[in-house]
Amino acid sequence: YDEKSATYPVFINYHKSDAIESSINYEDRFIAPSSLIAISKSGRSIDSNDVQVALNAQQLGVDLELFVRKNKDDKTSKEFYYLGKMFPTGDANEIVMEKANKKAVEIHYQLDVPVREDIYAYLCDVPDYDEV
Repeated sequence: YDEKSATYPVFINYHKSDAIESSINYEDRFIAPSSLIAISKSGRSIDSNDVQVALNAQQLGVDLELFVRKNKDDKTSKEFYYLGKMFPTGDANEIVMEKANKKAVEIHYQLDVPVREDIYAYLCDVPDYDEV
């Protein structure tokens, strides 16, 4: 979160390597092309400052900007896709990251603009987008 510019970029590697450290193996996931569950950094609670900024972004005038890439080792594209602004729905839950046994917060977001069909299919490995 950058206080000066009131921007909060969120970067997600959608598919994680099997060798990734358990403390950063976040289970971020799309629910639909316009809906996403993102996990806070490990060791956070609902009361953590960065979580509170995310949950209250609209009231604070903070722009949450979403960047997603399939995975950092992808042979097709290593770049992040800018997917636009997103807004917290108010649905947030403290969780324990299963493999790391660390606290984190699962936050549900609504995207301002749904993810383009081809990009959504690519990121989520959806063989036939029409079935979503």
